[in-house]
Amino acid sequence: MIEIQVEKSHTLGRHNAKQAMKKIFADPSMEMDFAKKWDGFKCVLSGEGLEGEVIVDDSKVLFALRVSILVRQMGVTSKDIEATISQRLDAALA
Repeated sequence: MIEIQVEKSHTLGRHNAKQAMKKIFADPSMEMDFAKKWDGFKCVLSGEGLEGEVIVDDSKVLFALRVSILVRQMGVTSKDIEATISQRLDAALA
């Protein structure tokens, strides 16, 4: 498994940052084929070839993923995934 972590600071407050994460997950252009289950301010992610979590607190969001090595065989690198997550978080938390 490839482990990816992206942490971003924000000034939105916990509730608004959680809503921003929900908007990311609801965006049809994200092409995300995995289940999302919120428990308070933690979202557990699971799907074929990946698992992870998003943790929202008062001043930061942590996005942690474990991605199957099969993703690499499809030509996607961990740097590609990390960059995409980082860009989406920057836009959502601005």
